[in-house]
Amino acid sequence: MQKKFVNVFLPAALAVFICGPAFTQNNKAVDRGAAGVKMSHTAPPRARTEKRSARPSPNHTWIGGYWEPQNEQWAWAPGRWEEPTVMGSRWVKPKYHHEKDGYHYEAGHWSH
Repeated sequence: MQKKFVNVFLPAALAVFICGPAFTQNNKAVDRGAAGVKMSHTAPPRARTEKRSARPSPNHTWIGGYWEPQNEQWAWAPGRWEEPTVMGSRWVKPKYHHEKDGYHYEAGHWSH
């Protein structure tokens, strides 16, 4: 009986505990914080034209301005210079995806 438990029941129990959380995740479009996906029913406006200020150092990267959803409206986040959080990282622009229920926004972030 003990050998049957080790060969059959123990692997099955481990599979349930390891895979269980993946089956219970909620995949609906909700606000998942700054790095997550936000939703808006309207399209973002056209990007604004901006002038870059002087580059503070060779390590800085220009992050162009972009629209982000806030309280059911689009708010402009102006362009800025930033240093990557990790050496060799690059800035990934925010993305807007049109789907049947509106526009999904994925926040920009540093790649690692």
